[in-house]
Amino acid sequence: MKRELREDGLELRRARLAAGLTQKRVAAALGWSGSKVGRIERGEDAQVGIVDLARMASVVGRQCWLRLFPAAPAVRDAPQLALGGRFLKVLGTAWKVLLEAGSEIVGDPRAFDVLLRGPVTIGVELITRLHDVQLQVRPIMNKQRDTGVDRVILVLSDTAANRRAARDAGPALDAAFPVRGRRLLDALRSGADPGGNGLIFV
Repeated sequence: MKRELREDGLELRRARLAAGLTQKRVAAALGWSGSKVGRIERGEDAQVGIVDLARMASVVGRQCWLRLFPAAPAVRDAPQLALGGRFLKVLGTAWKVLLEAGSEIVGDPRAFDVLLRGPVTIGVELITRLHDVQLQVRPIMNKQRDTGVDRVILVLSDTAANRRAARDAGPALDAAFPVRGRRLLDALRSGADPGGNGLIFV
């Protein structure tokens, strides 16, 4: 949080200077003290909230956007925990398994549900209900791109609804996760590189 406050403060300071405004003038427009503006610009105001940042941004000619990022693993419900257990059971013992493996990128809070280390590194994502392929798969592909894992495996609960959703997704899902069935299972159980991203129902 401290790093984010420093970055926001620096951006606000740059915007203020670019607009030719003094701290005193910004403070007057907001009804603040000049010292408060200075603390925000230095990232030292631990009590500053999104509303204050948005107000100051508007004065110096910027817009403040709120975006949500996962800061910690989501609470796993019983079906997802069960799905993870079933996957580990079919996986066998050929891989080094890490649970909730975070990104090694500084400041990146994303994590794979499971990370497999062997001849290649494989990120595993567990989905109990496939309801919006674009919304659910795009972040996974972005995570693969950004973290540099060699492969990604999408593990879906083996339900009629999920099989129907995967079938309806058609070429988009096929292109992202081309390795399926016996080929994928054999590679995983033997500790071999599956040769591409894969999808498995368990």
